[in-house]
Amino acid sequence: MASKTPKRYIQFEYNDPNNQGPRYVNGARGGFSGPKGELILHFYFERLKLPESVEHELLQGGKVGPEKKKPGTKLVVDRRVQSSVVMDFQTAVEIHAWLGQKINEQAQSLEKHLKDYQAQLEQEKKEDE
Repeated sequence: MASKTPKRYIQFEYNDPNNQGPRYVNGARGGFSGPKGELILHFYFERLKLPESVEHELLQGGKVGPEKKKPGTKLVVDRRVQSSVVMDFQTAVEIHAWLGQKINEQAQSLEKHLKDYQAQLEQEKKEDE
């Protein structure tokens, strides 16, 4: 009888030499570009731009009143790039598959929690009758 080859394992250790830590993002922009066809992806945090300054009416007794509206003030959205990545096509395909799997797992988990919650509400409704 031939002996089985033992399973082999490799350990990956993760470190953050720049101590960047996680950053919140709510959007991304980019695409395939350049002569090598690499994906360039910029993750950003988007919010309404804060005004440089505002003026308020000064009320009697030194109280601050309503903000003085400036005519013609336009709405500006500030997109702060938090991180940028560059990857080749194959890596993009692999990350796409991995991300799709994680999204499906989360969707199934949320669906299960919703069903459990609905069942709990139905049970409480029956008990109250």
